[in-house]
Amino acid sequence: MQRIFSAEDDLGFVLDNVTDNLVAWNGMWPTLQAGDKVVFGAGVLRTSGTLVIKTPGIKFEGVGGVYWPYDTAGLPLIWGTVIQPLSSFTGSHIIHIPPSTSNGGVPVNNVRIQGMVVYGNSVVQSNGSDLNGITVEGDVRAVELLDVTVSQTSGHGILSLFHASGTPRGGVFDHISVWSAGKLVGTTQWGIYLEGFTDAKFNAISIIDCRGGGIYIEASGQITGTHIHSVFNHGVGIHISGESGNGGLNWSTIVTDRNVKEGILIDAYGRQRILLSNLELRRDGGNEEGVVANGAVIPNTYAALSLKGTSTHNVCPVLLSNLSTVVEDADGNNLYWTPVTGISCEYITEMHIDGRVWGMTTPISLGAGANDAELYISSSSTFWTGDPTAMVEASPDIRQGREQMYPIVVGSNTWTAMPAAANPFGGSRERYMRADLRHKSRCCMSTQVAAAGAPAAVLKIQYTTDMTGATGWADLTSSAVIDTTGYKQSTEELIPPGAKRKVLLRCAGDGGNGMASPAVQIVALHAW
Repeated sequence: MQRIFSAEDDLGFVLDNVTDNLVAWNGMWPTLQAGDKVVFGAGVLRTSGTLVIKTPGIKFEGVGGVYWPYDTAGLPLIWGTVIQPLSSFTGSHIIHIPPSTSNGGVPVNNVRIQGMVVYGNSVVQSNGSDLNGITVEGDVRAVELLDVTVSQTSGHGILSLFHASGTPRGGVFDHISVWSAGKLVGTTQWGIYLEGFTDAKFNAISIIDCRGGGIYIEASGQITGTHIHSVFNHGVGIHISGESGNGGLNWSTIVTDRNVKEGILIDAYGRQRILLSNLELRRDGGNEEGVVANGAVIPNTYAALSLKGTSTHNVCPVLLSNLSTVVEDADGNNLYWTPVTGISCEYITEMHIDGRVWGMTTPISLGAGANDAELYISSSSTFWTGDPTAMVEASPDIRQGREQMYPIVVGSNTWTAMPAAANPFGGSRERYMRADLRHKSRCCMSTQVAAAGAPAAVLKIQYTTDMTGATGWADLTSSAVIDTTGYKQSTEELIPPGAKRKVLLRCAGDGGNGMASPAVQIVALHAW
């Protein structure tokens, strides 16, 4: 049976914004047992040291607080049930859920913190080090943070840490607001910084104006989430890093806006996939870190979304669904149009894109280690560049998917007395091959010549959308000269827009002299 305690009436807390409550906090643990609830009223709980949670299964419940602190409708900036360090504070964390090895071997599992504000007021430790807001460390299981605001911590807002005892697992983060973490100039702290957290659920997360960046997730697995906002941060909006664990990451309804660096940066590696859907990445990249040269503001070159692997660790597969990096209209708060690049890729494994991708100068760029990756772009995706008030469509000239071969002429075949005029290979016995080129970008033709043709003899591949093959034939590839024996290949080139659909293919040629009879062992289309 759950027991409910009043923090003020039963456990000796005084929420008057003056009294040091550290003694009351440390003194309540002999009274509590797993399953108990401690209820706090409105007021400010001050403390001179870290509030360490020592008993598993405890529920801490306040009366709520500010979720979006920029507009409090006439209320004080910080109100509700507030935990705030005194200027004499000693410790690294305001609230700490410790590993079992620091708690007499007892795992501190199934803890819930609900309806509270952790207000750091930019206080640092007595030794000058940064002070984190809520920290979960080591082999902790099933932590719940519900309706919690963390504001103005000099360190990270919410932090999870690796430990020799293990890593945190099984968490719920619901209606969380973190703003102005690492507010002191020169700090690089994050709103939420998670090391190795697995099996966690996120919902309704807002990260605003944090010095190092919005959300950092390292080596985590089975992370699901929806309604994630990371905006106005002084670094990256969302950074997904480390070796992806089992289950990867699956987030939906994601908004980034006017983060100084990338909206989303992914350098995670491994076999697990990262799935991101319903993304709106707006105006990220260099809004306040431009360099002034000769009186002109030069923007940083951060992308809305960057995949940045290395030669030893390619980025794990990333699937993007319903993505938009498009800025719809002018914004007087912007120093210049950003992002410069919509999507930037280096050393990637596999990426799927579905959406509207815009960059001021480049919608998508493929750097080192990206050209040979598997890239899939949906047929409904569009790519744009230029001033958002007069954008122009700019489809990228990039390789897509795995290369696919369509054999059209197979086995030893001779074109007897090949004529000068253009004709299909085989004359009345021409051969067709069906192909679906809707998701392909580039192509070329290859053939193995067994007997040479005339000096000007060439072969090429044609297509038609008439699936009977009766009409509408047009060139798909450039020509390959077959005046000598051996392997021949046409130039790699873009697939014409009219051919990006289900088509019939055939081999054709011209330039014969009516006497030479070239022979080929195979003619094939290669598309990717």
